[in-house]
Amino acid sequence: MKDSKYYRKIIEKNKKKIDKSWITKLLLSIIILLLCLIVSNLNLEFKDYLKDTILEKDIKFSNIHKFYDKYIGSMSDKKTSLVVNEESSIEQLPRTEEEGIYMIKVGKDYVIDFLQPGIIVYIGEKDNLGNTVIVQGNDGVDLWYSNVLITEYSLYDYVSKGDILGISNGEEIKLTIVEDGNKLKYEEYFEES
Repeated sequence: MKDSKYYRKIIEKNKKKIDKSWITKLLLSIIILLLCLIVSNLNLEFKDYLKDTILEKDIKFSNIHKFYDKYIGSMSDKKTSLVVNEESSIEQLPRTEEEGIYMIKVGKDYVIDFLQPGIIVYIGEKDNLGNTVIVQGNDGVDLWYSNVLITEYSLYDYVSKGDILGISNGEEIKLTIVEDGNKLKYEEYFEES
């Protein structure tokens, strides 16, 4: 009996400890930020480079994510995620195309899953597409999911393929595939990936 009480105390102490790897990642990020700030104050060329690439152009979050995973560790500590049944994936549903926007016929309140992993870079109303979520994929291609009701995600969340985005807002959803401002064909993109 004494052994089990001893192990319970150890387990309770371990539960209370802060994840040291998380603190290390945070401190490394702060150090990198401070170094960039110091160097930008000392070197005008570097300051102009930062201004041009970060403030005036689009940031490719997929590149940041790859760098972070490679040198610091995974950004996502999610151990579980909801997954849509393969049979209900929007990849297999009939679709029509109009000016690079794919209309996919679904039923009302249809559960929508992410087709590729990436980072959410936009949430909101987009032109005449309705409520839109834009995910910048790990390959740098943006997937626009439109006419959807969002559930639990916020800007800059990392999502995996198969995670549930939300439900359809009506009988169809709209999917747009964009790379460097150009709309891609559905078949070409998904054959390559």
